[in-house]
Amino acid sequence: EEEEEDDETDDSEVWEPSRSVRKSLSVSED
Repeated sequence: EEEEEDDETDDSEVWEPSRSVRKSLSVSED
């Protein structure tokens, strides 16, 4: 179960930049 927690943290880090890129794409589409 401890490993799962570690995976969640890694996912969060990958989500942060992804969100920024998504916002940039939204502005471009607009």
